[in-house]
Amino acid sequence: MPVIAPIDLGEPVAAGTSRSIRGLVARRAQERAGAILYAEGVTGRVLSYRDVASRAEAWRNYAALAGLVPGHRVALSARAPLDFAAALIGLISAGLTVAPLSWRSQQSELGASLDALDADLLVADEGTRQDRVPQSGMSAPGLEAPGGPLPRFRPPPRPGPAIILASSGSTGTPKLIPLTETQLIGAAASVATHHGLRPGEMGYSALPLFHVNAEVVGLLATLVGSAGLVLDARFSEHGFWTGISHWGVTWINLVPAMVARLNETPGPAAGLSVRFARSASAPLARAVLERFEARSGVGILETYGATEAAGQITANPVDARIRRPGSVGLPVGVAVRVTDTNRRPVAAGALGSVEIGGPLVTRSYLRPGPGRQSRPAGREGWLATGDVGWVDTDGFLYLSGRSDDVINRGGEKVHPREIEEVLLRHPAVMEAAVVGRDSAALGEEPVAYVTTKPAAVTGLDRTSIRDELELLVRDDLSRHKRPVEIVFVDSLPVGPTGKVRRAELRGRSAL
Repeated sequence: MPVIAPIDLGEPVAAGTSRSIRGLVARRAQERAGAILYAEGVTGRVLSYRDVASRAEAWRNYAALAGLVPGHRVALSARAPLDFAAALIGLISAGLTVAPLSWRSQQSELGASLDALDADLLVADEGTRQDRVPQSGMSAPGLEAPGGPLPRFRPPPRPGPAIILASSGSTGTPKLIPLTETQLIGAAASVATHHGLRPGEMGYSALPLFHVNAEVVGLLATLVGSAGLVLDARFSEHGFWTGISHWGVTWINLVPAMVARLNETPGPAAGLSVRFARSASAPLARAVLERFEARSGVGILETYGATEAAGQITANPVDARIRRPGSVGLPVGVAVRVTDTNRRPVAAGALGSVEIGGPLVTRSYLRPGPGRQSRPAGREGWLATGDVGWVDTDGFLYLSGRSDDVINRGGEKVHPREIEEVLLRHPAVMEAAVVGRDSAALGEEPVAYVTTKPAAVTGLDRTSIRDELELLVRDDLSRHKRPVEIVFVDSLPVGPTGKVRRAELRGRSAL
């Protein structure tokens, strides 16, 4: 079991890691000094470039005193966004391998994660430690002038990656994905260049900071671009646009569930400086996109990413005139191809397996537990993402869903997203997810789970909505694609980044 190191919220705690990020932090601190690097939307706390550099130096000093060297693994869990951000950058710049974890983890979950990571140290704030951190075999030295002897760490077998992240687990058990500092910086630079991040730009993100999107697209791309970023630990649609205006936000990082929630609130007042809202993590239904743009006046930039690619894979152009709604855009820093069952590239317009390649893509997964072995992530330089899609003649990628979500109904392939897009066109529908249910006659059949707006808003009860949805799918879908049942639920099971947990819905369908 690892040692616990608490984040001292009252004093700067910083780090130093691989030379690239360490050098980048120092350089930006000279160039931007007192300019805001990260701000917290709810509390108004800010960290300047100079502040982050100071905290990074404090982390380097702590690592040196504690005998932490490259190869040691440090799990990081903190509720306060600014403390998490400064610790992440500091620990990496100290040359350590950082494994970000959710501060919402319960004690058993946190213990299992630490065991799987074979972590040497847990850095946690009070929001994480209270009642949830396993106590056996751990101590909690202070970061500044710790009392008593410092913990003694076993020598690491070899230098490790800059970061270890867990995949979303959409295909089963989450994978442990190592990313080098070169990959992190390269991915962040591609985002900063594509999004036009520079001094004067201010982003906004309430995405979970233990996820690659918030870390690379948010924290690191902002640092690379010499820009600023407003962070919140939780997303709230209430007062959202007021906060965006207050901070002078120029771009917003969202997931589809957030977009849907904002569609049910009053739009912003005139005079926003927002250039675009970025949507990632899960497919965004065309109807939801169009409602958002019409309601807010802010264009949505659809993107596609994966932890294995250090974040972004494709993105639509920032120029709204050449975006293609429904597409996740063009490759950005990562090579993309679509292949058949024999892993041969298919022609434009043909449906197949989406594969990615290039130096930003991880080459291996780590096996959980002690030993720190790894296994290949792909073959011949290409990694199968598990997604199904097609590319048009101009290279824009369109996704149809996950390969393991495709429903085989009597030999006919049914893609859930196609059905969901139709259901979401109904103005009373908030969310929709379609999964397969076992059928003795056909093998599988589609079942739709739907959340709706309140009857007081729509003027419709669920019986009326069901009747209208059945007419809608009858008019717009072939017979084999029509759901055999529409189930109304109060909410869909989702992960921390807004992805629907379809396995849980399939379990409900089997009952």
